[in-house]
Amino acid sequence: MVIGNQATKPSLSLFQTGYTLSSVIANQFGEATPGQFLSAVIEAGLIVFIITLITNFLARLLISSLERKGTKGAR
Repeated sequence: MVIGNQATKPSLSLFQTGYTLSSVIANQFGEATPGQFLSAVIEAGLIVFIITLITNFLARLLISSLERKGTKGAR
């Protein structure tokens, strides 16, 4: 996907422009009215946060397993 900061319907094309969740939050948060729209922007932030936590957790698991394999081979 080429990120061009354009709100379009989702597509499987790698060359169609789109929006990242972070850019949606940055562009829409200041203009969001209280209610469902603000809740949707905050939920997008929560989704980014959860994806970040999962990625960091999996990376730590990978690093710890590689370190354990490295110490077993050194003995």
